Amino acid sequence: MKILVVPSWYPPNGGRFFRLQSESLAKLGHKVDVLILEEKGLTQKRNLKIENVKSDLINEFRHTFYRIPKMNNLNIELFIHKYKRLLQEYLNVNKPDVIYVQSCSWAGIVVSEIAVKLKIPYVVSEQKSIFFYDEFPFSAKIEEKISLAFSHANSVVANSKMMKKALSKYASNIVVIPNLVDVNFFRPEAKNNIDNFTFISVGNLLPIKGYDILLKAFAEVLKHKKNISLTIIGKGKSLNSLLQLARDLEIEGFVYFKGYKTSAELVKEYNDSSAYISSSRMETFGMTIIEAMSCGLPIVATKAGGPDDIVNENNGYLAEVEDVNSLKSKMILMIENISKFDSKKIRQNVIANYSENMVIKKFETQLIKCLQNKKQ
Repeated sequence: MKILVVPSWYPPNGGRFFRLQSESLAKLGHKVDVLILEEKGLTQKRNLKIENVKSDLINEFRHTFYRIPKMNNLNIELFIHKYKRLLQEYLNVNKPDVIYVQSCSWAGIVVSEIAVKLKIPYVVSEQKSIFFYDEFPFSAKIEEKISLAFSHANSVVANSKMMKKALSKYASNIVVIPNLVDVNFFRPEAKNNIDNFTFISVGNLLPIKGYDILLKAFAEVLKHKKNISLTIIGKGKSLNSLLQLARDLEIEGFVYFKGYKTSAELVKEYNDSSAYISSSRMETFGMTIIEAMSCGLPIVATKAGGPDDIVNENNGYLAEVEDVNSLKSKMILMIENISKFDSKKIRQNVIANYSENMVIKKFETQLIKCLQNKKQ
């Protein structure tokens, strides 16, 4: 097939799994083009650690959109308008068999009207936590366009059971396919001698990730267990408040905020840790959870949505959301029972359920059905 991928975001602005999906489809023999509109702030500083290496497997058509400071609603409208123009220009020259939309906001809105008019079938996969909210966090006009984009799609892919439930108000033709992880990259390596029991957590330092709950739970664990530490990887607007909270809790000597890490650096951090911990208030899937599991780590996670599908008695413990005592008790259980978890079996579970070969063929099936429906 000739597949056009239209992502809502893409490296270097996150979305590592979007590129991985696109490259995996190309490995199956499909011709894959990716139409990218990269958002940049007028005063945005580049993170020099984020490499944007040109892919040899796919054709990336890159364009830039500059955001206007403090004009979010206008930026959304302008972004959609420019992306539509770029898509139309691409389709004037190229004729894809199917379009693969990576997240409906805002690529779904961009694709739906044009694809329906030109009778090009498309599939939408959804990752975004905005669909978990009780009320849609944007205007009724935008929600109506989102709803139309889902309803016109030949297939909608949710990355977890909770996401499928959240999307059921917009579509009925929903299948659950998890995100994939590169198990050859995220793999066990020889560990350094670890004196401390080290928990590691990776993610943007934002309120939704629940790091305030994690620090409070960790402080309670320290009262019962010594020789433990907590490594937090990521950057974000909550950093200063989290540093202050660590000082207030008098745990700053046991918590290490290490900032952003490249994928290669992440592999080392996972392998130098004892267990992975996710304290999210809301999580659509849990990419870093399966990355850590691919390196053989057991998991402590909150029942935030996506982790509910991943974590079980064979690979870790689930704690209640927003519950310091629940998270504390599961952390203590992990410390006391770490020897019960088999790292090799944890990794084998990832290979069986989240590896490239297992997951991308499910996506391919949806795209083939999409094309068959068009022919019928």
